[in-house]
Amino acid sequence: MAKSNLTNVQKGLLFKKLAGSTYYDTGVEFGLHKVHPTRVAVQSVVRRTYKEVLSDPEKYGVSKEVAEMVQKNVWDRYQNPTGKKIDVVGSGEIDLENLDDKQLVLRGKKIAWLLLNKKLNLAAKKKSELDKISAVSLAQIASTVFDKAQIVNGEATENIALRAKIDENITPEVALEEILKRRVA
Repeated sequence: MAKSNLTNVQKGLLFKKLAGSTYYDTGVEFGLHKVHPTRVAVQSVVRRTYKEVLSDPEKYGVSKEVAEMVQKNVWDRYQNPTGKKIDVVGSGEIDLENLDDKQLVLRGKKIAWLLLNKKLNLAAKKKSELDKISAVSLAQIASTVFDKAQIVNGEATENIALRAKIDENITPEVALEEILKRRVA
C-alpha cells in the first residue's frame, strides 16, 4: 500500500472536506490521483486518513464536534448515496466494528432489501430463475413486503373488527380489555 505524504494539517483539512464530498472526489482535490494510479488506491488513502483522523481528531486540528459531524455525514452518504449505485457486497468503506447496533441494523436492512429486489428483478426477467423460487416463497415475500409497506405508510397491518356494542359508561381500561378479548388471533 502506498502511503500519503500529507502533513497532519493537510490530513485534518482532508478529513473536514469529507463532510460534503466523497472519498474519491476529496482525494482528487488533494491531488492524490496524481500519486495513486487507480480510483481504488485514491479512495483507500482517503479512507485510511479518515480513520486516522477520526481516532484522534485534535491531533489534526479537528474538534470532536466537527469530527462527529463529518462521521455522521460520511455515514449518511453511505446510507443514501444520492442515486449512485450501491455495492451491496460491501465496499469496505464502513468499518463494521465501529458501528453501533442501530447503524448495523439499518445497514443490514438496506442490504437485505436491495438483495431481495435484485433477486426478484432477476426472477422477473429470467424464467429459469423464477422456476427456482417456490410459490410458497413468493407468497411469503409478498406477504412480508405488503406488511412492511403498510408499516412504512403508517397503516395498519391487520384489521380489528368489533361488531358488538360497548357500554359508553365503562372505563377505558375495561373497554380495552373487552376489545382485546375479541381480537382474532
